[in-house]
Amino acid sequence: MLGFGKEFGCTPPRERVSWLMYNLALSTLCEHLVIPSASNSHFKPRQLVECLLYLSVEGRYAESGLEDLACTREAPSADTLLYRLKKVEGQDAYEMLIQANDSIIEELRSKGVFRRPVVAAIDYTEEPYHGEYNSLLRRGRWERGTDLHYT
Repeated sequence: MLGFGKEFGCTPPRERVSWLMYNLALSTLCEHLVIPSASNSHFKPRQLVECLLYLSVEGRYAESGLEDLACTREAPSADTLLYRLKKVEGQDAYEMLIQANDSIIEELRSKGVFRRPVVAAIDYTEEPYHGEYNSLLRRGRWERGTDLHYT
């Protein structure tokens, strides 16, 4: 089982279930999300996946989140992480994440989590964007000087 502490650079979730889910997510992502790397790369794919999971759990942006993470352990810069992630084709990354999600759902199903109806919530957020329009943006209500948002 994976642990937390100084070498991982993040605080363990307070509840045992959250801790177990974090470790399940980390091991599943490491298995399915293949980030190409050279043999002499300083940061191995597992470390990059840990950083991605940390940023997701903490709800942080790469620049500030990785700077904070670097205070507690060795972590890549936001540029390094982005450079490595750009080596993965978008469609391939999508398929890898779908496979990881399916794997987690199957694992939970085998443990009987879905015997009773599941209540789920979707967090719908819009992040304002001030640049040129592209296909990833949605138009929304005027907010902070723009009506373009990442959703």
